[in-house]
Amino acid sequence: MENPENKRFKMRLRPRRVPRESRAPSARRLRAIAARSRRRRGLRRLPPARVPFLGFSPSVLQQSIVKVRYVQNRGGSGWRVHGRYLAREGAQQEGKPGLGFDAHEQEIHIPDRLGGWQRAEDP
Repeated sequence: MENPENKRFKMRLRPRRVPRESRAPSARRLRAIAARSRRRRGLRRLPPARVPFLGFSPSVLQQSIVKVRYVQNRGGSGWRVHGRYLAREGAQQEGKPGLGFDAHEQEIHIPDRLGGWQRAEDP
């Protein structure tokens, strides 16, 4: 029997038109992920425990949906401009400019990093 809360939040991988003959790395990865999820559907797991005051399991609160769209890099300074938007004052904490982070640094100037990626023609 399927858990009713899982039914509400059930997501399926629905790729847009990815032709079988496509050799693009993203298409290969998408097909591999879809195959892996089809294999896992046969496995049955116990539903997570419910927290009484929430009425549903905490794992439901940790779900997210990511919509990815790939577009051509049109040159110019679009990434740097977007970095300025992300780093504007008050974007993250009130009265402070927004700073990014990565695996090695805690305070990255976002417009400079994105501008460097664009100059390097990073896809």
